[in-house]
Amino acid sequence: MNSQAQTVAVLPLLTDEPTSDLEDFLHSSLTEMNVVRMGLVGSELDAQQWIAVVCKRISESGQAFQGVHLIAFGEAVNRLPDIAFAQRASRRIIHSYTLIDFIPEKHFAEWPDAPVSVIITNPLSPIQQSAKLRGWEVQIIEPVDLPVALAKTLQNFTM
Repeated sequence: MNSQAQTVAVLPLLTDEPTSDLEDFLHSSLTEMNVVRMGLVGSELDAQQWIAVVCKRISESGQAFQGVHLIAFGEAVNRLPDIAFAQRASRRIIHSYTLIDFIPEKHFAEWPDAPVSVIITNPLSPIQQSAKLRGWEVQIIEPVDLPVALAKTLQNFTM
């Protein structure tokens, strides 16, 4: 694998469901990128502990020196600004954010610092308008198409 390749990190779900199938798909589809294997973090952790574990795993991967693309589902999206801050403090560049079926609930002063793409798997979702008002790219897809749509989004960010 190319040591200069950009890194993709799929943040763990706060529900303790594994994302390993999606990580496996991205690993096989995005051969020019490194995919960090996060595993489960633990929903019992408070927000700051969860963020620390995620950042430690990104760091331990040894693959994020060229920057990282962050992907988050649901409530984990609210933790992206803190993760981004920790990555910048570690001198890692955030190349992009991809939000799945959720957008942050509050305004963050210095976030986002990179392009944001929102993937919505429910066409009736109320977040579509809010994401568009923020100037973020929005895709509406069927849930079964999520892995392919996510891979294409990440490929677009690297072009």
